[in-house]
Amino acid sequence: MKRISLSIEHLIYLVILAIAIFLRFQSLGQNPLDGRESEFALQSLGISRGENAITTGEPGYVILTAALFTLFRADEFHARLIPAILGSVLVLVPFLYQGIIGKKTALLTALFLAVDPVLVAQSRAGGGVLFALVGLTAGIGFLLNRKFIASGILLGLAVLGGTNFW
Repeated sequence: MKRISLSIEHLIYLVILAIAIFLRFQSLGQNPLDGRESEFALQSLGISRGENAITTGEPGYVILTAALFTLFRADEFHARLIPAILGSVLVLVPFLYQGIIGKKTALLTALFLAVDPVLVAQSRAGGGVLFALVGLTAGIGFLLNRKFIASGILLGLAVLGGTNFW
């Protein structure tokens, strides 16, 4: 049986991930949806009810949110859940670039991504911006590390970000 050992670097990444999750999920469903968020949430709600809904702009967000609405319930928390998850995962992307920028710089970048107010706000808003951002940056990172299948999947995720990617 292979033994898994965590280095100090991996533990620091876990702490940074925990900070990112805390900042993005704290009171996630408390505020009402704004106009743009409501537009996409209504498209997701229509799809979850089996109606003929037209998806505009951000198909990845709309389809995954529709799945959440079908499995759970349609509310502010579930409308913002996918961007919060993607925003949290974004802090791990610098790990893919540590061969180019160095380990210390990658850790510092991950920390800055975790606490950046703009990224925290974007992660707490319903929409597909983070599909494009995470998909593109992680896709390129995996491509540089010669992990072609993961790269293709993540670049496909970026395309699902819709107009934010195009």
